[in-house]
This record gives sequence, structure tokens and C-alpha cells, in this order.
Amino acid sequence: QRLFGPRVGAVTADLTAEVAGQRWADERDLSDTLEALGVQSLLIQAERAGRIDAVEDELFRFERIVASDASLRDTLSMRNSDAPGKAGLVRSLLAGKARPETIRLAEQAVSVPRGRRLDRVLAAYLTLASRRRDELTALVTIAAPITDQQSARLRTALEAMYGKPVTLQTVLEPDVMGGIRVQVGDEVVDGTIIRRLDEARRHITGA
Repeated sequence: QRLFGPRVGAVTADLTAEVAGQRWADERDLSDTLEALGVQSLLIQAERAGRIDAVEDELFRFERIVASDASLRDTLSMRNSDAPGKAGLVRSLLAGKARPETIRLAEQAVSVPRGRRLDRVLAAYLTLASRRRDELTALVTIAAPITDQQSARLRTALEAMYGKPVTLQTVLEPDVMGGIRVQVGDEVVDGTIIRRLDEARRHITGA
């Protein structure tokens, strides 16, 4: 209370004091929990405004944009660099294109990664968003766009398999050549042509 009381609102100070008063197995657990609570508060705000689906999609698209641009990725991931400057760059990139909660979460991710890679931070935020909606997220990697009907069939099949609503996040990767790769959590089904060719090469060469 002495540390945070004068600097934050009463509810935040009380919540932080309550969290700090718990017993933690690892020293990082306390900061992880506080970060998760902050992220969830923004997600609840988006949920109440009816835009949590859009926030989750925008965060995913932002992560993919950063991943595909080496220069931008290096700039936003650089350690011991200007955190306010990186946050300002994020605001300029997303201004008018994303919801306020998305921008705030993206700023947080680049400003205070706490020793983690940027893609890992954003993945953690996306996991919290999907849990908030009690849904699973399927990362679908394909070489070319699929139709709405194909997306609906895939979603229906995954929902029947997992017994929960499933949101599809689609990534176009021409390098996979064809087929489809689906990842839900740690489970991966890879039916891409490049994977089949790689398996054939290993079989032939014994590598």
C-alpha cells in the first residue's frame, strides 16, 4: 500500500496488496499474475463493449504483421531500447485501424516484455482472450485462401472434436505449397504438401 497507494487507484492498490499477500511457488508467479490481471481487465472492458472478438482478431493480425517484417520485428523486440518510442510506433501503426484495447495491449507487449520474445507475449495475451470467451483458437496455415463454406466445415469438425466453440485464425503461407496445417494449443495436425515431401525425403535418404 505504501508503494502503490499514492500512484494508482484504490481498487488497483487493494488488488495488488491482495495478490502480494498470497504465497507463490516461484518469484516470477507474482508478476505473471499481476500482468494477467491487467490484460484481463482490458479484455473485460472490450467484452462489455461488445468488441472482444475484434480485439482478439486484431492482436493476432498485429502479431502476424510483425512476424512477417524483419525490420519491424527487430525494432519492436530490441532489448534495452526506448520503450516509450516503441509504444509510440505501435500507436502510429494501429491508430484508426484497431480498437483502443488492442492498441493498449500491443503497447504493453512491446514496452514491458519482461524478458520474453514479443511473439510469446502476444500469444499469452491471445490465450487469455480465448479463455475469456471460453473458446479454443485454431491456427490454420494454408497456401491459398479457403472458402467460407470450407472454413465453416473445418470449424464444425473441430468443435465436434473438442466439444467447445472454436475460432479460426488463418495464416497464408505459400511455402507450404498446398494442404492444411491446424494447431490447437499444443496439438498439431500437419497435412501440408511440404511436410509430406519432407517425410518422403527423410524416408529416401534415411535422414
